[in-house]
Amino acid sequence: MSAIVQSLRVNPRYDLQSSFVLISYEQTENVNGVSWMTPTTDQYPATLPGDALSFFNGLRFTVDLQGVSAATSSATLVCDTIDVTDPDWWIARHPQYEAHDPDSAAEDEIPIASFAIDFSTIKREPTGADEADKGYAQELTAGELTDWMTFKSQRITVSCRATIT
Repeated sequence: MSAIVQSLRVNPRYDLQSSFVLISYEQTENVNGVSWMTPTTDQYPATLPGDALSFFNGLRFTVDLQGVSAATSSATLVCDTIDVTDPDWWIARHPQYEAHDPDSAAEDEIPIASFAIDFSTIKREPTGADEADKGYAQELTAGELTDWMTFKSQRITVSCRATIT
């Protein structure tokens, strides 16, 4: 203490003391352009006073928080089973080899009577020369794989000999 002040006495002013503290948080969330507010509160004491005078002299304030701002991506993929032993699977990829229907009204098409696969010549190989066939049994028929997707994929080449009559 200084030489001037010999003693000091402080009296508490309980009449000026806040009876509670109530903090309100307003957090604005935004996902894919859709916004909403999430309100939360903190308070002391756990139970707010019930009488009007005590409730009136409380300390209240609001804190504005930024919240989450996110964007998501989605895509539709269509996959079909790879069945190299099914002639219809080959025809779906090479429709020009479809056998001609004699009952069809279109007579000017090139008539193919039959399409037969020599099953002993079917080969399935990865397109990349330095990789092994991973044996995936599905092929992507619609959509596109992108970097953000967690799917694994591999390009393969399937070949065979066929007799076309």
